[in-house]
Amino acid sequence: MGESKWYDWHYFESSAPQASDSPLHPLLNSWDDLERRERALSIESGRPFLLRPDFSPDIDVLQYFGNPTFRRLAPLTRKSYALSLRELLSYLESQSVDWRLMSSDHVLDYENWRRRDQENDDRLASGATFSRELAAFRHFLKWATARDLVYVDLEVLKALRPSNARAHDVKWLAPEAYALWRNVGMRGYGRNGLADAKFRGRNKTRNASFTEVMWRSGLRLREAGTLLLPEVPSRPLPGRFLAESRVGDAVAKGPGRKFWLERAGVAAAEAYKRTARALSVAHAQAQGRYAHLTGLMIIERISKRGHIEYRDESGNRGKVSLDNLDAHSRERVFIESEGKLEPAMLWLTESGMPMKYASWQMVFYEADQRCARNGLEELSCSPHTLRHSFALKWLVVSLYILDQHFNITPEQREYYRKQFGDGYEFVQRLLGHRSSQTTRDIYLAPAKDLPIEILLRKDAKFHSPKDLMDVITGASPRVQGVPE
Repeated sequence: MGESKWYDWHYFESSAPQASDSPLHPLLNSWDDLERRERALSIESGRPFLLRPDFSPDIDVLQYFGNPTFRRLAPLTRKSYALSLRELLSYLESQSVDWRLMSSDHVLDYENWRRRDQENDDRLASGATFSRELAAFRHFLKWATARDLVYVDLEVLKALRPSNARAHDVKWLAPEAYALWRNVGMRGYGRNGLADAKFRGRNKTRNASFTEVMWRSGLRLREAGTLLLPEVPSRPLPGRFLAESRVGDAVAKGPGRKFWLERAGVAAAEAYKRTARALSVAHAQAQGRYAHLTGLMIIERISKRGHIEYRDESGNRGKVSLDNLDAHSRERVFIESEGKLEPAMLWLTESGMPMKYASWQMVFYEADQRCARNGLEELSCSPHTLRHSFALKWLVVSLYILDQHFNITPEQREYYRKQFGDGYEFVQRLLGHRSSQTTRDIYLAPAKDLPIEILLRKDAKFHSPKDLMDVITGASPRVQGVPE
């Protein structure tokens, strides 16, 4: 939402793990039984909620976040809806309107302010963003209307849905463009390929490894950003390109699912664990940072079905499924080696603490800014850009794997044909989509208009997947190649 204004409502989530001596929350530290109180009220860890601009509670709004229809939403959807509702409530606050008294006219005014008001530059929303907000408002207003708290004609919301709701600003990166963006933005190289002595990015190994894992898995930000060490796949068997693991229900978009990570992505994660991550952990252990944490789940055993047997810092034992660990719970999961604790989450801050997955958005933004300072203004990347790019890359590769152009054995080709089906099915399964239309029309949009016979012709002058990717990059302005 940009810089906070006097009318802004505040977004919070219920108890994330805190160091007992944290200087950021002195009031919370005096409530040493906060988690017990929340459990007694059936408030799960990570539940979003909003407070008024003066930090006072609105009981009705808080009840909305506790109602079953909201709690049944996927974790990422709950957060998205809460943030969208914050925008609406903040706008109404700026107009001195109690949300219970809002009308359809207020919704229409909000739409104009959110989409077109030039005095609102820092908060203008795209068609795709506003469409998602409308879904959140509809959910909240339907609940509030049923309780006679407010009345807004829900047909107004339907009429306001932008015709350009699809995200036309979505982009893809060709492999060479991705490598350039990663090297300049994350690793601190110059455009000439040489290390920049002025670069002060202390987390470049971690950041570059994270982008490699995303580029080579197609995972969503939440999924990749909350991986636990036991969920990082081992290197694939000889002759196979992909290693298999699983995303848990509580951090996936929808049900948990299998995911596949390319061999080079596994190597990037392993390199980070051996180097930058190991240094962060060793420093935190030397500082005694983990000794002050409470509410831990220290892994003792993980069953083949994905159930963790754990103990807490006091020795009490429990059991939980990996599927039930949301982003906040994962910050509390630790492992013990040679009598020393360390977080089970893969990605850590420089101080050795679990990195919140939303923090990666700023890392990507800063990488874009660095590219711009190096004369690559048109080269940009977001976490979701990597997911789209993974899809397009593997469509190209799969057509070679499943046809005759790529240099693999007949046995390897038959393995992938049985495992994934045709090229489009292959990508759909890699992404975990339930709808093939989503895969084809959105994630593979740049290849959508290319006649399939061009992709599969035996006399086509495609000697490698790169040749076909070059054709797609040249045909679609939304696929970023290496800038000239």
